Amino acid sequence: DDLDADLHRIYSISTAAFSHNFLYTPIEEAEFVAMYRPLQPYLQPELILIAEQAGQPIGFIFALPDLEQARRGQPIDTVIIKTVAVCPNHQIGGLGSLLVGRCQEIAYSLGYSRAIHALMHESNDSRNISRRYHSTVIRRYALFGKIL
Repeated sequence: DDLDADLHRIYSISTAAFSHNFLYTPIEEAEFVAMYRPLQPYLQPELILIAEQAGQPIGFIFALPDLEQARRGQPIDTVIIKTVAVCPNHQIGGLGSLLVGRCQEIAYSLGYSRAIHALMHESNDSRNISRRYHSTVIRRYALFGKIL
């Protein structure tokens, strides 16, 4: 189906874009697809964008409605931008920023009034993109270690 095809294309970009990230652990494509497939009933295809050059995927943005709002009995007015990735050899020219801007425009047209740019490392380029959209930090996470 369309989601599996999109996930196949997203997987190839993800492995190229994130392979040098801190704590990156490679997974097989089947595991990647299996991890995202349960989200299918909640996804809006308009919020998953894949950029191509000469028919080849070079970047993507994966966003989904904030399902926690529904669990709290609130109307869903927030979209979570979970992942933005651009293949390393295409990281010039602002493709990531373009994808975020377009995704936010689409989300607004679908009735969302807020976007969360999720799970970014402090030194990640995605932080610069978020700053361009005048975002504010709403939560921080930390990793803890212990010598054994």
